[in-house]
Amino acid sequence: MNNQDIIRINPKILEWARESSGYSQLDIANRCNITEVQYNCWESEGTEVSLETLRSLSRLFKLQMATFFYPSVPQKPLRPIDRRNGLNRQLSPQTVISFRETFKLRKFLLDLKGKEFYIKKYTWLSGIDKKLTNKLDNQSLTDFVREIIGYSISDQIKDKDTIVSYRNWRKLIEENLGINTFQYSLPEDDVQGYCYSDYAPYCIVTNSKYSHSSRIFTLLHEIGHIIKQQSGLCIPDQVTDKEKLELECNSFAAMVILPDECVIQSFDPIEIFKLAHRFNVSSEVYLRRLKSLELISDEDFFPLLKQIRALVKSSSNFGRATSIQKSISSRGEYLFNNVLEALSKKSISYEYASELLNLKISHLLKI
Repeated sequence: MNNQDIIRINPKILEWARESSGYSQLDIANRCNITEVQYNCWESEGTEVSLETLRSLSRLFKLQMATFFYPSVPQKPLRPIDRRNGLNRQLSPQTVISFRETFKLRKFLLDLKGKEFYIKKYTWLSGIDKKLTNKLDNQSLTDFVREIIGYSISDQIKDKDTIVSYRNWRKLIEENLGINTFQYSLPEDDVQGYCYSDYAPYCIVTNSKYSHSSRIFTLLHEIGHIIKQQSGLCIPDQVTDKEKLELECNSFAAMVILPDECVIQSFDPIEIFKLAHRFNVSSEVYLRRLKSLELISDEDFFPLLKQIRALVKSSSNFGRATSIQKSISSRGEYLFNNVLEALSKKSISYEYASELLNLKISHLLKI
């Protein structure tokens, strides 16, 4: 190895980068074809790291190379509490890195808007009768939340498909609730979505591996957690009867998406499929609303659930999204537009905007 290729980095930054990316020391040692003892020296001394290795690590950790030379260590992102039976499961690096990305985006929005802005944005939360939050799945609360979001049933029916409906739910939740919505492609077994309500701005993250109807449900499920002032990591589709809080948030989400007056009794799986499609919700959500309203019995529910799941076919979107479209989809329109506005006012650099939006500077220059 050429001595000119050897550089000195901040060892504490390397440790932070590894931990905030979900890797162990042994993981990185194996990837770099060195012993764990050698890697430990990198994190204790910051020497003997080659430029080529640093490039590889920056790609693996999804960080700019300049990060490793920062004089101080960035704050470690908080991991949302796992609401699935209270288990603190091992998560993939993709999911752990998404926590760090979300922390960065929230920090930008807080620095840009300030605390007072979000205090005003969240006045709707103080308008909720605290007695209602003891049990989220009540019609008074769900009607209130639906009204504040500002997405009428007629508008929901007008949307041509769940893709459009999902975009509208996201946009209105950001505009009228002040909750930012981000989206990443994460392992399905890890998480369906999560939220942060520890400080402003509150945010919800959905997993793009799931269908748009599932993502709509996840948005509302996480709003339930935010109303209860809880940060959470969830898979609403896999909730068991023992997980009372998750069941409550599921019922809340279903009632907001599909109010009582919209539910028509049916025992025909094909008709249920069509009724669900009319409201841009999943057939399973519609079926569960029938059960919650006692319009079908348990004896009818489980055979229908089996038939409905057999009817649902996975669909894929054709066409290739541009880099800008991918950025908007991941970051949400609200953050995307605020970054561009800050850039136009020269409040932030092109380098920082590129990092926030995960876009090349060349793409930013074309906008």
